[in-house]
Amino acid sequence: MFNGIRWRLVSYYLLVITVIVLVMGLFFIWFLNYFYRQSLEESLYAQARLASSLVEEMINRNSPPEEIDALSKRLGRELGVRLTLVNAEGVVVADSAEDPSLMENHRDRPEIIEAMETEKGISVA
Repeated sequence: MFNGIRWRLVSYYLLVITVIVLVMGLFFIWFLNYFYRQSLEESLYAQARLASSLVEEMINRNSPPEEIDALSKRLGRELGVRLTLVNAEGVVVADSAEDPSLMENHRDRPEIIEAMETEKGISVA
């Protein structure tokens, strides 16, 4: 009963349709993931630029490190992100989640190296 040419054609068509749907589904998942990551990176970069301008103002006013750390904790809470401020030597100046004096030097981290070279560093954990 299932040996006829009609069943073979139907099974080949079903196989081709299944492969096409799988390939399109995988491409769609990849595209959504790519689009989401790009949007998230752009949003985080805009937030980082705004935070850096606030911190830069505080540095220009010679604000004490405790005030800068308090600002980073408040910004981290309000933005819902972890905010770590690092100086040119890699020393953590402020952090929204940790005590900056207890944190190791960040000079060798890939995102810091990239940021020093291109003004924007990204690392996905």
